[in-house]
Amino acid sequence: MEDNITLDKYVDSRGRVKIWPGKEKNRLLVLSYLATKFEPEKKYSKRCRV
Repeated sequence: MEDNITLDKYVDSRGRVKIWPGKEKNRLLVLSYLATKFEPEKKYSKRCRV
């Protein structure tokens, strides 16, 4: 539950990162969130818009 509250500070309602966290703990939380958005086995170009 606490992670969702923290994540809401950094991610907007469309799921995009709006602010990059300063604290390492929160950066890891945002990176973990972003990792869930990638599909396994899919090849991504250098620039991918969601």
